Amino acid sequence: MAVSGYYAYIANWDSGLRIINVSNPASPNEVGYYNTPGNVGGVAVTGGYIYVADGANGLRILQGYGPAGVESDPLQNANFKVQNVKLRVYGSTIEYSIPQGGNTSLKVYNLLGQEVNTLIRENKTAGSYKINWDGRDQSGRRVSSGVYLVHLKSGTQSATAKMLVVR
Repeated sequence: MAVSGYYAYIANWDSGLRIINVSNPASPNEVGYYNTPGNVGGVAVTGGYIYVADGANGLRILQGYGPAGVESDPLQNANFKVQNVKLRVYGSTIEYSIPQGGNTSLKVYNLLGQEVNTLIRENKTAGSYKINWDGRDQSGRRVSSGVYLVHLKSGTQSATAKMLVVR
């Protein structure tokens, strides 16, 4: 759990991230949530972002809410629901969805943080998409076996997932 201003951000395992307004300690109420495909085991809030540890699905970075982000009035945001990009990897197929259109990039990184390949860099409309990655770097060479990170960024939102390449 992390607390920032009026909000408690709770890692609620298979129920995802829960955001609780604690401005009135006698009557805390849930004002937002983010359901993940995995099990949320930890959460941190800093610098306007919410960092969610989503088990085998890796780290998810959400744009902040309340004091962590740009909106800060707890009464105005009572019906807030966290909407973020979604990213899933199945073998060489990468599925993603974006809640609103904008400049979108999908990049593959090695565990040293080096960019291996840019799969998408274009303006996309809101919606769900699929793309296959052939396991090659920017120069067309096959990457070696190992764990890679697939990073999706659309507008101010982003998500990261792990991908295992076995040769």
